[in-house]
Amino acid sequence: MRFIFRADASNAIGSGHVMRLSAIAEEAVFRGIECCFYGSLGNLQWLVDRLAMLGVCFIDSNMVPKFDIRFRDVLILDSYQISQDDPLVNSDKWLRKVLIADKTTPDYKSDLVFYIGEGARRQKFSEIIFEGYDYMPIRRFIKPAEKIPTSPSTKSIVISGGGTDPFGFSRSIAEVISGRAGFEKAVFFCEDDTTIGILDSRFEVKTFGPELDIQIQKSSLVFTTASTLAFEVLSLNIPIGIGCATDNQKDFLDYFLKHGLASEIATRQNSRWDMKIDKIDSLIASQSTIGQTTLIGSGGLKFNGAARIVDLVESSM
Repeated sequence: MRFIFRADASNAIGSGHVMRLSAIAEEAVFRGIECCFYGSLGNLQWLVDRLAMLGVCFIDSNMVPKFDIRFRDVLILDSYQISQDDPLVNSDKWLRKVLIADKTTPDYKSDLVFYIGEGARRQKFSEIIFEGYDYMPIRRFIKPAEKIPTSPSTKSIVISGGGTDPFGFSRSIAEVISGRAGFEKAVFFCEDDTTIGILDSRFEVKTFGPELDIQIQKSSLVFTTASTLAFEVLSLNIPIGIGCATDNQKDFLDYFLKHGLASEIATRQNSRWDMKIDKIDSLIASQSTIGQTTLIGSGGLKFNGAARIVDLVESSM
């Protein structure tokens, strides 16, 4: 059996689709399943490096017209943009076609759908549907903390608007917290190093990649958007402030707020960020977590979605 992953990433569309698939690939490779990736990565070298580090091979775009789908190949697709008429996606040679979906995902013809969220529209996805946040693919090494860490009086804050930060979340947060007391260091993961770095001597700007995990582990507070990264931060029991950048992130945000897992700090409307400055100040000043463990370890939210997906794909054969 071989898994063929299909998704795209770029500075404009972000890296979320590929990151979700990379978590599934990580689990599959761990089990000895051969994995290949086909799609555009938009010159995001850190994403190329991540897939290569996992042992995923790359299918050159020039090879696709002649790509030989093997008898036991499984397609795993995660996209909003790929045409529903794409000949590779619609090939009848696949052993299984698996779709990772949310409410924005087109109705690709599939055998299995893993709907990340609640209330899947079954008139849209008529295939076998597995539904819920338990299917959010989280990287294997991200594990729930055994206990809630004590928040230090001097905070280190990590700020990330996603793999490419296409909506300028980091810059907007930087402008709000510049000059404020209550933290020793703020580490931003984005490309805007020329403007953010000069706003405050405590600000550091780094390129998105492996360094993000290191800094998050050291942090006492994280500001990010309602994305896969937010789920990973929650699993570490680190207090988190959430911004909502797009319609498809709203469901994630609603879920976090419903269960007291995060505090909403920003919403993007009409191409501008509406910053909730009082919430940001409160999180920086707070010396305790804000309910991060409501679901962690209680059976409500689990963090092995990638393993659950691979289990179900294998059992469907």
